[in-house]
Amino acid sequence: MIWPTITAGQLSEVKTETTQENWLSKVRKSGLEQINNNLQGLNENIKNRPTSKLDKIFWKGRKRELLTARWLVKQLLPMEVILLSPPASSRENFASTVTLAAEEKGLKIFDETMYTLSNNLDNLTNYSLEIDILKFEKRKEILEIVLKQLYRIISDIKFIERDGVKLSKTRHSLSILARLWRESALIFLSKYCNDQEKFFLEDIETIIEENEDIVSQEILRKIPRFPELFDFLLSGSEGSIQEMSQGKEEEKKILHNLLIQVANAIISLILNYFSNNEKIKERLYNLETVSSREIAKFRNRLAWEYRKKQYWGEPKDIFESQYRLFFFNEKGIDSSVIYSPRQKELNSLRGIKWSVTILLEIRDATSPLLRSLVGTVGKALVYVLTQVIGRGIGLVGKGILQGIGNSFSERDYQKKPAKQKSKY
Repeated sequence: MIWPTITAGQLSEVKTETTQENWLSKVRKSGLEQINNNLQGLNENIKNRPTSKLDKIFWKGRKRELLTARWLVKQLLPMEVILLSPPASSRENFASTVTLAAEEKGLKIFDETMYTLSNNLDNLTNYSLEIDILKFEKRKEILEIVLKQLYRIISDIKFIERDGVKLSKTRHSLSILARLWRESALIFLSKYCNDQEKFFLEDIETIIEENEDIVSQEILRKIPRFPELFDFLLSGSEGSIQEMSQGKEEEKKILHNLLIQVANAIISLILNYFSNNEKIKERLYNLETVSSREIAKFRNRLAWEYRKKQYWGEPKDIFESQYRLFFFNEKGIDSSVIYSPRQKELNSLRGIKWSVTILLEIRDATSPLLRSLVGTVGKALVYVLTQVIGRGIGLVGKGILQGIGNSFSERDYQKKPAKQKSKY
């Protein structure tokens, strides 16, 4: 969907300093009325008219679209907005120039990331990723789908937020990530997993809906620094990111990590529901992992990786005030860590995760003493071996050599008189 561009001059004609209902409130009200009327007519058609199975699938999909649109309108558009009259023309021109420059800066990162996806996408880290099982072109395709959907969402929200209607980045960040995952998963799965013999589009939608909550809590909620990235993509302001991470390239790494994690969450659905479908394996998987045994080994490796991350990696990163990010470079997918305060998460740790932080603290407290003790013991062993045992062995060796030398001297002395007597 391409939204029209509204200039400041056009908006100034409808801005007033009054609490009366303005144009945005009217748009919200009329849009909800149209959606409700369409939903009512759609429900009557489904109940009263006999339709085929294909028609039912179509109308149910249409109903879901209308419900989603109604929810978005209620979430994103306010009940009433008060717009102040515009400032002086000089200040308005300066503000619009700054805004456009910031928006271009925020959207430029999409072009740079799209170019980066044309490079090698091999996993160079020691961590297993779900997208490792895909062929190169399919790995690139799913990452591009996620990137394009994110750009589409950001563009929609930019239009909604234009001229003062602001969204809470903290409140809506998880719902935006869930929407990004849901739409990207539907596009990718409907293309490669829509097997007419076993799985229909309706089944795929049901699988996505059933897994949305668990994916949001286990994967999407743990994606680091998305509110700051969301703010940067909307306004182009690097302040919140640079203030925390102290680097100009961190926003790219945060975006790359977001794409990889969302793509991993999509592939997890395929591994859980479609992993043994031969047609899907031929379309998506690498030749090295196409057999049932290799797929099972890959899934077990991922399960172990998640357990290790959950019970060791996450508490360790929280205790060390850092996040691990996966990002793209010319050689493939690499990883690094960035600093970020996580005191609130540290205070909320319980059970095994809390025990891990205690073990790390004990290790940090005892390691200097152990290193000093090992160094002292090492020096003592060196002294004993060189000065005591070494000298003792040297004296023994010297005595042995002297004994051998004396035995040869005595033998030569005994032979000389015998030779002199033989001459006479």
